[in-house]
Amino acid sequence: MNNVAVRSISGVVFILAMLACLMFNKFLFAGLIIFIMSVMLLEFYHITMGNSYTFSKVLAIIAAIFLFGLLFATASYHIPIRFVAFAMVPIFIVMINSLYVKDKDEYGKFSNIYTGLLYIAVPIALSNLIAFDKAGNFSGNLLLCFFIIIWCSDVGAFAFGISLGKIFPQKLFPSVSPKKTWIGFIGGLVSSIDRPERHRHQRAVEPVQKASVSRDDFSRVLDSVHSFPLRLKQVAIDSGHGHYK
Repeated sequence: MNNVAVRSISGVVFILAMLACLMFNKFLFAGLIIFIMSVMLLEFYHITMGNSYTFSKVLAIIAAIFLFGLLFATASYHIPIRFVAFAMVPIFIVMINSLYVKDKDEYGKFSNIYTGLLYIAVPIALSNLIAFDKAGNFSGNLLLCFFIIIWCSDVGAFAFGISLGKIFPQKLFPSVSPKKTWIGFIGGLVSSIDRPERHRHQRAVEPVQKASVSRDDFSRVLDSVHSFPLRLKQVAIDSGHGHYK
């Protein structure tokens, strides 16, 4: 099965799962997001830290789940925001555990623990503030709009890059992502604007449409920043979208 077919099938499955979780039930939403966050952290820590410091990595993932759960409870059930501080308990244990590392040459790897939490866990946990209104009612419509813009951007970038990349071969970040081109970037930008513009009569889409340009620009930069350390680690990357082969 070729790469395009694998991406298409996995993309359809992922979209259906996201739709089910965002449209029907807040607990389905929480379960899926926690699963995605945990997998992302596991992958990040495996790439940056290998098989070392398993205990600290587990504590960091627990802290991420705590943070998400506490923000979920705050947004949904209006528990006092001060309880979010309990998510720091596993982090303090990680800090204390780092003091007992015997091989001090490896001490710098602990920075990856905090980087993963800041880079992955915090933004995902804050999605609770988008999914719930002030009254605590769950609605995944606004989050779904963000995902639609992301999907449109990625599909547009891929389609433009495949179809026009040989005609306009100028590379976007050749040292980091050799397959990314400016024409793919433009295609993703156009696609991310076009879809919200067609549905701007829906109130939930309006604020997202206004931010679609900056989101697309920023996401391309973040994707390249994310790919750069992986290049340094000599990980095989599908540089079209930053996925691993």
